[in-house]
Amino acid sequence: MLNKIISSKDEKISSFWIFIDSLTSSETKSLGAGNIATLRKAAEILSKIGVQEASILPITSRARGIASSFSNDSAYAIDPSILNLYQVSEIKQNNTFMNIIDRISLELPDSPVSHADYQRAINISIMREAYETLSVLLRTHKVFSERTIAFENFKKENQHWLPQYATFNALKKEHKDLPWYQWEDKDNYRNFNSSQIQDFIEQNSYEVDFWMYIQFELSLQVKDFNNYAKTDLNLETETFVGVGISRDSAEGLFMSELYDDSMQIGCYPEPENGYPLQLWGFISPIPGSKYDDYNAGRYNYLKSLGFDKIVGDHGAGMFGGYTTFPFEITEKLLLTVDPEKSRFPELFKTLANRKFVNAGDYPAATEALGKWAFNPGDEENRHLNAINVMKEFIKKGIVPIVETVGDYNRRIAAEMAVAFAASQGFHIETMRAIPWESSHLNMFLGLDRLALTHDMPSFSNILTDKRGPHELGQSIDNISGLVQRLRVPLTKADLPLREENLSASLFRIMYTNLFRGSTAGVVSMPFASLFNTLPKHANNGLYQNANVLPGTGGEFDNPMRNWINRMPALEYLYEDNHMETLRTILDRNNPILSDGYQSLYDDGHFQAIGSKITKPTDVPVLITESNKNLFPHHNIGEFAFWPIHKILEKEICIEGVEDSLSLSLVPIYELIVSNLNKSKDETSWKTIQLNEAGIRADKDYVFLDIRNNEAYVKNGLQLLNEGLTVGLNGNSKRHTHHFVVFEIQ
Repeated sequence: MLNKIISSKDEKISSFWIFIDSLTSSETKSLGAGNIATLRKAAEILSKIGVQEASILPITSRARGIASSFSNDSAYAIDPSILNLYQVSEIKQNNTFMNIIDRISLELPDSPVSHADYQRAINISIMREAYETLSVLLRTHKVFSERTIAFENFKKENQHWLPQYATFNALKKEHKDLPWYQWEDKDNYRNFNSSQIQDFIEQNSYEVDFWMYIQFELSLQVKDFNNYAKTDLNLETETFVGVGISRDSAEGLFMSELYDDSMQIGCYPEPENGYPLQLWGFISPIPGSKYDDYNAGRYNYLKSLGFDKIVGDHGAGMFGGYTTFPFEITEKLLLTVDPEKSRFPELFKTLANRKFVNAGDYPAATEALGKWAFNPGDEENRHLNAINVMKEFIKKGIVPIVETVGDYNRRIAAEMAVAFAASQGFHIETMRAIPWESSHLNMFLGLDRLALTHDMPSFSNILTDKRGPHELGQSIDNISGLVQRLRVPLTKADLPLREENLSASLFRIMYTNLFRGSTAGVVSMPFASLFNTLPKHANNGLYQNANVLPGTGGEFDNPMRNWINRMPALEYLYEDNHMETLRTILDRNNPILSDGYQSLYDDGHFQAIGSKITKPTDVPVLITESNKNLFPHHNIGEFAFWPIHKILEKEICIEGVEDSLSLSLVPIYELIVSNLNKSKDETSWKTIQLNEAGIRADKDYVFLDIRNNEAYVKNGLQLLNEGLTVGLNGNSKRHTHHFVVFEIQ
């Protein structure tokens, strides 16, 4: 039943992901990373450039040392690092607290990397002092103000998770912050309803209540932000639910009936994308109604904080089946492997002499012990599972946005689940990496979303065929297809790009075609990408991704600085009228009708691509030695925009024409032709047929080569009969013609 068209909106939506840690503002006080205050500043910018949606990467709690916002140690709790201390009532009313925070902020040097761990520690430390103020009112004076009553109500409304979370943190403090599975007395605490736990809570009620107080204040600040975004900025908000929870969590300690704490979710290596074996440290859920209820509660809690939409991370696994790996390699697991039949026989023989080892220390063995929920080929059961999981979500009143980036089989299963929900009349979106690919979801208007997600290779990675230390090994055909679709004026002769090609102008070209050329209902991109459009901050595409180097570590000490790069101050986006530039790039109400450059010819030696010009526009051009004098403010290898209307206002040096200004010229076509043979240092000739260019026999045409700063007049009848013959040397700097074709009226 795939004949329904479901859409709650006719307009096309622009959305930006915001990783709070990475935000910097010159107008807010920083203690090492972004917080709720800087988030408000980012939302204000999105509203001013015409964006309709702010998408906040997971705000749930993270363990110390973890930079990735998707690595959570609680299903519900918000991370204390994002707290804005200046917004806390008990702090605002105390000048001593305010002065301490001011002094700490002034002592912190500006840093290009996040210090969220440090900020979290300061926040918790000062909140302890603030809680003492509230606690005295409650415990000593029995004063029940509006705020203390709200705190007590918050505790009652969140009984299904808050006491466990707060008690777990109090126990961690008691055990010197060791993971619970390393506690000698851990068996005393596995049952939350046991007398040992209840005795501990009674004896440590102040500490338990303190952790509840932090969550209370965070919930108020998140609600306040969401209300401000909707009411004052006309901005919808969404956030993500991570794929699972760390083993070292309240869920891992107290909820063994819901979580299998011997297994973790992960991903097999993807060497073609530069990914090693990924162990996400997440607990594998045990399917059943109790887990479904608890999981549904996560979505509903975030909804109660004011988010309009909730995104389910790793939808390919959620619906198509997770891949699991052992948390520890035990003797029992080793007995399941025949070393002689393994790809790693010597390793398994060595491990056989060990009682157990940390799986993360032996990735080869861990990979060999991984399991699919459904083996490749078992697609009938995979699809049935996908539909059943979606039915459970719908039964709980939840229709998540589904991120489907993943391997083919699981992605198809996830998209089937989305299609099922749509066929039932629900508005639902799916995040896909390439929204113009063929998909059975295309018949559902407005469901698809172009998602340059936190873990998708960035354009800068693809175009340069590198990701950090990895060679991606992308074929030139794949790279060429991408740049043509994004209307970047390059052929295979120019690819892969060099870092100096990654200019602000290139990103402006790509982003314009992504936002205004995509048919997707929603186009999403990391907020940091906006800085790529600023010449002084483009920095070779550094800010293309939310986490700059996918597939590398998510810890703060990872050598590639993954997840910890901070943006320049948000206020730079206001300089030089750049907000107007961004409004133009993101104006989805003014779509670009072109499908990019179309392939005209490609025999491996010559390549020709072209595109009709339907209205005067700014033509992107690569700066070369030949046209550098026309673009004095750009470097060779960068891109610039050549405005057609300004071209026609100036004298053009056209072969055989004395006065170009006397001509009435109408732009009709853009043509790029390249000699791909870089091994021969000689000129070769090729004739290109221009059947799609709209050439008329009774007209003459000016071919203006904007890459080489030359122009020629051609007769229409001759072009139709004989085509356009070009001569190019693939081994020289003149290996490409980039023509704008004008019809002489």
